[in-house]
Amino acid sequence: MTNVLMGKIVQLQELSRPLEPDEEQRRVLLQAVSSYAHSFIENINNLPVFAAAEEESKKLPASPISETPIGIDDALQLFDRCVVHPGVKPGSPGYLAYIPGGGLYASALGDFLAAITNKYAGVYFVAPGAARMGKMLLRWIAGFIGYPETAAGDITSGGSIAMLSAIVAAREAFALKAAEIPQAVIYLTEQTHHSATKAILIAGLQECNKRFISLDDRYRMQTGQLKASILQDKKQGLKPFLIIATAGTTDTGAVDPLPAIADIAEEHGLWLHTDGAYGGAFALCEEGRKALPGLHRCDS
Repeated sequence: MTNVLMGKIVQLQELSRPLEPDEEQRRVLLQAVSSYAHSFIENINNLPVFAAAEEESKKLPASPISETPIGIDDALQLFDRCVVHPGVKPGSPGYLAYIPGGGLYASALGDFLAAITNKYAGVYFVAPGAARMGKMLLRWIAGFIGYPETAAGDITSGGSIAMLSAIVAAREAFALKAAEIPQAVIYLTEQTHHSATKAILIAGLQECNKRFISLDDRYRMQTGQLKASILQDKKQGLKPFLIIATAGTTDTGAVDPLPAIADIAEEHGLWLHTDGAYGGAFALCEEGRKALPGLHRCDS
């Protein structure tokens, strides 16, 4: 029985070997990818910011996912023609249209090392260094925002999951029971990112009352109407519990009046979440901090 099992293991080892290239194969792969990356960076200034080449992307199915691989050179050509060329190029200096920007070269190398070493930072015992690195990053972010030492958080994949995490945190902070959800109230605006509506649904709060507060002439939440709406909802026996403000809306870059909103949240006992996915990082510089007063007063 043991010999049969060992024979099977050896057989499986041979089958899996193509997934583990030797030193020479790794060198060839790395050199090809590095050469492509270098060429892309060197030529990005001369490439069109936008290429209306949707037809090129439709050619991807001609090279379907299969157990029979294509060579690295063919793969890179396919990648360049069908993935990189069509659409916008966020790394271009002429690209000013939307949130995603060109990545930093050092960050790309960091992603490469993270993928190669593949440390799992979710449990301290198995990767104490990686876990500490994550906590250091969170502490640094909390510091430049102005949060106290007691602040905690997590690194999410992006703004949508951050929004979901914040809404769930607010729900749990108020210990909302299922029977209370139809009486709960959330305040936001038409400029609030659509991830908020999706997060409310995923968090099981779709039966909440949603109040869309009107905007001023700079597309910011009108605090007078916010306060009046909260008072009216309380008068009707409802339970206001969450305000979703924005530090840099995706459409206009507008920053809601956070100090006034924070005052209202504190006065009436609401959780204040500010979506800073677009503008929050500007708190890194003095000019940005001046444009984001009150950011440190948000609960999340």
